[in-house]
Amino acid sequence: MPHGRHRSAWHWVRALSDRWTEDERLVGHVIDSAWFRLRLSTVGADGDPYDFWRNRVYYDFAADRRVDPKARFVAHAELVASPRGEFVHARSSDLSGSRTRASLTALENSNLTIGLILAGQRDYEMGDWRHRARAGDLYLYDSSQPSRLSMSDHRVVYLSLKADAVDRVLGPNRPEPVLLLQRLSQAPLRRFLEMQLALLVENDRRPAPADSGRLLDIAIDLALLMLQQAPDLPDIDPGELRRGLVMAAQRQIIQQIDNPRLDADLVASGLGISRATLYRAFAGQGLTIAGQIRMLRLIRARHLIERSTVGQTISDLAHHCGIEDSVHFARQFRQFFGVRPSEIKGIRFGDVGA
Repeated sequence: MPHGRHRSAWHWVRALSDRWTEDERLVGHVIDSAWFRLRLSTVGADGDPYDFWRNRVYYDFAADRRVDPKARFVAHAELVASPRGEFVHARSSDLSGSRTRASLTALENSNLTIGLILAGQRDYEMGDWRHRARAGDLYLYDSSQPSRLSMSDHRVVYLSLKADAVDRVLGPNRPEPVLLLQRLSQAPLRRFLEMQLALLVENDRRPAPADSGRLLDIAIDLALLMLQQAPDLPDIDPGELRRGLVMAAQRQIIQQIDNPRLDADLVASGLGISRATLYRAFAGQGLTIAGQIRMLRLIRARHLIERSTVGQTISDLAHHCGIEDSVHFARQFRQFFGVRPSEIKGIRFGDVGA
């Protein structure tokens, strides 16, 4: 973003030392080289709000001038950024514009943006490709190509993935955007990515969102995994992509926790990947599928036992967690928590019996 005079409209939470000039940072602010958060709004901006927004936010995008310059323009955005990409939650009045060949030359940017429309409509043109996205639809924006878009009053969330991270997954010759968007829309991991974006929105509302960077990393991992043509993980740094896949697998386990037949095959099938891919992702994090299923079952069982009512047996509660062998369950429970299941129930009701 270019340096300008609208400093009053910026609210810094963290800043990258290699990206922003000193006079744009709050005095005495702590610098973190991993990630930063930023809020900006047309409220409090100097001069015309629309000019502020198109010059500061769409600095590499030729936004059109307003047809009615007197029309009220309001926009807000919250951003979490890391070296691999950015997450943005934005609300804005209608706008339109284009990414021209001149701007491609003047401001190099090959980032790939994956967005989700929460409200409003987005019309996009890139070459012969036309795409209209409404509430609930995914969209794609490739900043390495000339394009044009128009948006009604809207609310969106999106990930802007840095070019080097995308190129490591797709290679230097990216597939056509229509193919990538189809791949994203049909990916079994789509709902997990949308859940992660929702967590980032919710996290931004908290007074001290300390885990924004971790949530962003997981969202980027999921998005990069979805962009791949094949479901198997590429031969890259084991830490990349796999965190997001492990998180998605854990959610899949929780959703099927009451199924006694739950295993790696069912989890992999639900994610649309091979069992070998799932094993490699977990191994890269020092975990096993069976161990995670067992741990999540035990945690869920303890939760149910602590909130059970008189008359509910431990065996029945364990059964709701997909556990059929009550003797084996009691032994594992004690090894994991250091107490017997009956002791947990007894503390609550004064009854040590099952």
